[in-house]
Amino acid sequence: MLLVVLSHVLRGLFAAGLVSADGTAWGVLDRALYLVHMPMFALIAGTFIPRSVDSRGLGAFSRNRVETLGYLFLLWTLLQGTVEVLTSPVKNVPTTWGQVADLTHPVGHLWFLPFILVASLLTAAVAPWRSRARAAGALAVAAALSLLTWGAVGGIIAIQVLPLLVFVMLGAVIGAARVEAFAGRTPLPVLAAGGLALLVGWVALAVPPSTLIPSEPSIARTVAGLAAGVAGTVVSGLALVMLVGAVSRTIPAVRRALAYCGRTSLQIYLPHIIATAGSRVALGMAGVTHPWVHLIAGTVVGVAAPLVLWIIARRWMPWLYATIWRTGLVASREG
Repeated sequence: MLLVVLSHVLRGLFAAGLVSADGTAWGVLDRALYLVHMPMFALIAGTFIPRSVDSRGLGAFSRNRVETLGYLFLLWTLLQGTVEVLTSPVKNVPTTWGQVADLTHPVGHLWFLPFILVASLLTAAVAPWRSRARAAGALAVAAALSLLTWGAVGGIIAIQVLPLLVFVMLGAVIGAARVEAFAGRTPLPVLAAGGLALLVGWVALAVPPSTLIPSEPSIARTVAGLAAGVAGTVVSGLALVMLVGAVSRTIPAVRRALAYCGRTSLQIYLPHIIATAGSRVALGMAGVTHPWVHLIAGTVVGVAAPLVLWIIARRWMPWLYATIWRTGLVASREG
């Protein structure tokens, strides 16, 4: 979740003209973040699907996903859309009420809600964790769809699911327990050394501007760019798991902080764009233009402000998160 917030702060700096993505280290950082954060988010979401489906049944699981994510998508589209329209005079790209009402092209980052809804329903229906044959078939089809649409689609609610579906399916096949076991049982020196080595590969694959990001369309889609994008996502995902696992086992406070952010991922995700944009505007009005100040302050505010809102909302505004009864990546009433 921290990488999602960081990447959106950086995109805000591009839009404001404070830094440039073309041929700079900022562009490399942007590609590196976008290679990993949404695929990893999708994979983690997938790891929790088997437990939910097996404990509640497909029908109850599906109804809960439609109820929870459908409600949150409509509510937060209205909330964020209203904020964007009202603040258009101080924005780089104004937003209109027509854009807010066009649900086929979700406002900002909210495309992830219908994506995870559709991907969860498809994954639950296929249940790839129940046999090797199902896993192989589901992953083969999802991988083919991902390769066909990687770096080719984006912003349209009906097809946004295709490039990232394979990660949700893969998460369901792996399961949360295996991810935790890998990070917990692998020797610490192996985690640290492997993570650092993969980190170098991650950065190297993010350097070429031709590297394709999975969930964003590119006008220059090449086989080499696709190969680099797929490799970059796989390498960066492994690097992230290993490095986070190493740091978490070494520093318990970091482990607890990351675990809390993980449990409240959805609560952070929903309003974080409003918080990061507010931070950028406030710093700009104060005359602060240094990009690193914006990057650090925006990320801190983008995580802290949504958590404060979540704490307040549980008592005074529960409708902001109605149907979320237990915290988590995709929270559910039944658990």
